Amino acid sequence: MANAFSPSDAKSHTVNAVDMTEADLLKTLFGTLPPCGTDVVVGVGDDCAVLCADGETVQVLTTDALIEGVDFVAGPGFSFESLGHKALAVNLSDIAAMGATPRHALVTLCIPERYGREEMTELYYGLSHLASRYDVGVIGGDLSSSRTDFMVSITLLGVASRSEILLRSGARPGDVAMLFGRIGDSGAGLDITRGAHSPSEAVLLERHFRPEPLVDEGRWLATHSGNNVHALIDISDGLASDARHICEASGVGVRIDYASLPVSDELAEFSRCTGRELDRYLLRAGEDYALFAAVDASAAGEITGRFRGTFPRTPVTTVGSFCRGNRVEIRWANGAVSELAGGFDHLARQ
Repeated sequence: MANAFSPSDAKSHTVNAVDMTEADLLKTLFGTLPPCGTDVVVGVGDDCAVLCADGETVQVLTTDALIEGVDFVAGPGFSFESLGHKALAVNLSDIAAMGATPRHALVTLCIPERYGREEMTELYYGLSHLASRYDVGVIGGDLSSSRTDFMVSITLLGVASRSEILLRSGARPGDVAMLFGRIGDSGAGLDITRGAHSPSEAVLLERHFRPEPLVDEGRWLATHSGNNVHALIDISDGLASDARHICEASGVGVRIDYASLPVSDELAEFSRCTGRELDRYLLRAGEDYALFAAVDASAAGEITGRFRGTFPRTPVTTVGSFCRGNRVEIRWANGAVSELAGGFDHLARQ
């Protein structure tokens, strides 16, 4: 495929965060690449890439980076141990969204002079503890110095059955929109690091700094739903953005019922104490790593009951329905319906 713009146009098409959204930049970058090989089952556009392996088995691959000053600040509630946990957790969540099983990780560190052996050992303690829970082996990576801030990047490999892999692209009109896990708590925790206060701040900080990826839950949805989970994504950029990702991949619309969205006791208390509206956290805050699914309406009740029996500590909630068209809509508590604006964009200047 030809480049998206010619060298003579480079000045007017400079890639920067001022005039480009994340989606714009990805479209530009991947428009410059040659076609993928025949061993690529799923390329750009899902939570993981999917590659052929042996027979029915496929490999899934994902990568995520956490950058100091962008994704975290070494301030209140922060520790390198929790950073190690989170760096792996965000990648595990991508694997969970495919219904796959994590296997091996590569870890890259870019380390400025102000950090040394103590901080890196602490980081690896948090990473290793979570890796051991899911039998993930760290098999290599890279080390580099940094002249500015710290960065940790992890590439994670998993496996799945080709017939059981869950994609963003399978939602159908009439499917029920279901949420597995909590939303909004991490965003409230982030605001606490910026000076907000609540009696529940310890819990909310924990959910921000040490998110729990729903790996077992994602695998269960892939293997125990009778092929009635048609699409799945993890909530990393906020419900508004990630619901739109499923709709764009599937060619459908969705209407979210605001009154049905789950609100934890801690988030409700935070909202009361700070006077901050819940919708900013429920709809647009990211990094909760819940799972958002399109489920066959005829099987939604049975899946809900069986899921609750298997994972009693993970909330499951019906939050809307998928429909024809391409609009992402919200039905507010007063019955009014409006189009739902997007959530987090990595290139936005906020």
